[in-house]
Amino acid sequence: MPFFLPDEITAVREYDDGVMLGAAIAMLAGRAPYADFYYLHPPGSVLTLLPVAGAAWVWGEPAAMALARVALIVVAVANTALIGYLLRHYGWFAVAVGAGAYAVWPVGVATERTVLLEPILNLGLLVALALLQTWRRHAVIAVGVCLGVATTVKVWAIIDVAIVALVVAAAFGVRKLATFLIAVAATIAAICLPFFLSAPANMWEQVVVAQLVRVGTDATLVQRADQFSLATGIHAIDLRIPPEAWLVVLIALIAIGSLPLVEDIRRRVSPGAWTEASWWALILLAHVLVLVISRGFFYHYASWVLAPLCLSVGYVASLLPRRARLWVRPVVIATLCAVLIADVIGSVRHPSAHVGGTEQLAEWSHGRTCVAGGASQLIAADAFRRNLANDCSFDVDGLGAYLAGDLATSGWTDDPSRSTWWRERQFEMLAESDGALTPAPGGPPWWMSDDEVRRFEAEFEQVGVFGGIGAWVRADE
Repeated sequence: MPFFLPDEITAVREYDDGVMLGAAIAMLAGRAPYADFYYLHPPGSVLTLLPVAGAAWVWGEPAAMALARVALIVVAVANTALIGYLLRHYGWFAVAVGAGAYAVWPVGVATERTVLLEPILNLGLLVALALLQTWRRHAVIAVGVCLGVATTVKVWAIIDVAIVALVVAAAFGVRKLATFLIAVAATIAAICLPFFLSAPANMWEQVVVAQLVRVGTDATLVQRADQFSLATGIHAIDLRIPPEAWLVVLIALIAIGSLPLVEDIRRRVSPGAWTEASWWALILLAHVLVLVISRGFFYHYASWVLAPLCLSVGYVASLLPRRARLWVRPVVIATLCAVLIADVIGSVRHPSAHVGGTEQLAEWSHGRTCVAGGASQLIAADAFRRNLANDCSFDVDGLGAYLAGDLATSGWTDDPSRSTWWRERQFEMLAESDGALTPAPGGPPWWMSDDEVRRFEAEFEQVGVFGGIGAWVRADE
């Protein structure tokens, strides 16, 4: 719904979406991730965005971002439909609970309307499960390819590879397990090996070392559970519900979803005879464990749990006795409708941090040679390709540059402003630029000290604020 408002589909909404689309645009312009610019994830996410990034040369970078967001909404619809497809054997109520919850869960809605990694991980997992359910042993290679691709998008997918490997081994034997693992390994090698061979040290340092060394966000368990709130669309309600309540709700739902696995273990059923719901529950528990022990946590991580959670809870809903369903059905349907209404209200009242201004921003940037700024701001200003063409000094991923470029500092803080190396790097980029973009509320860059702000304002003057982004030019122009 926000994307029907003026300029909203091209407005700056996130940090990661600009980095990923920017990396794809840079790659089409002849730059290689890891070798020519910092990028902290495997290359699969860049490759999936190449067709969309090509639109930047036809309609401009803001239009390419709009296209990428529409593509992720299509992924969200596909994920919802796949959950319904996997639950189809268990009746319409299971489909309504599982697919319905996934469709309206606020953190899923927030994640799947721009370019982030977790929706693609969910798609890879759900397609793999659907193939296993439909084709069984004949789908092992296709399942391996799906999960191999997902692993090249974000390494978390290796968890799903491990569990599906157990499924294949238990159901089809060692031969099919070997086939599956070869398919996974071959897919990962085909996608990642060319990048690794071109810059082995850089790729290892950025994808592996920087992620292991970074200190993380130190979010508490309650704060992580609070991201699963069903009322985030209406702040007046959400702020009155203690975050501990969502931890209780989440634990209860995980416990409910785990019942098939608990029952199979209690009855000492061999894994080869487990129901598919038991395997879904195992995937759910594995995803939850990763989110609990992960040092870093951002809201979109929560959506990685939603796919197995909704599958598992939907299945358990189908097991309710007929009498229990008579009173549970209206409660479930009313809850889903209430959450949907909250989503709609939240989308209309709080569409994004900044509204409008991208057209004016693009008009301003067309007179610039080199513009300093983050990838999301540069794309909104249609200035990313110009920076590349003019060989300007700028980072596709400014945070990634800090995390991989100053490992000594990133090992104890996630705040790049604490890094002398990173701050000097920013000023070197500003020295080469005749324009600069700063995030909301459009003032000087957030990371600068008072002395650095005075230095910046002596060299640049603000000429406008477009969509919450501050536009600056050299003071002597």
